[in-house]
Amino acid sequence: MITSATHRTVLAIYVFDCVICFLNRIPVFSCDELDFIPAPVCRRLWEAQEYGTWREEYVNWLNKWKGREVVMGELLNGPAKSYAYDRVEKWLSDADEFGMLIFTGSLLSVES
Repeated sequence: MITSATHRTVLAIYVFDCVICFLNRIPVFSCDELDFIPAPVCRRLWEAQEYGTWREEYVNWLNKWKGREVVMGELLNGPAKSYAYDRVEKWLSDADEFGMLIFTGSLLSVES
């Protein structure tokens, strides 16, 4: 859970930077360093209140992604390939509000 919180903090800083750049018409940096950070986990996993619930959701999450969860590079670089597009669509179906914010921020960086 601490790892997810750390990832979310780094990604929130990235979104704020994108917004500031976008509003000031400054080019957004590509932030290739973020490519290998896992995308935010699903709502059920993030909002789990008890360890048992979290553990069950975590096992479901790992099984869903077969050990290869979506990473930020797939979102930040735009899902141009059908393989990445299918994975991003699957990720979006479980994303919480923060995940949607990150996805929107990634679209801003692709647009500018």
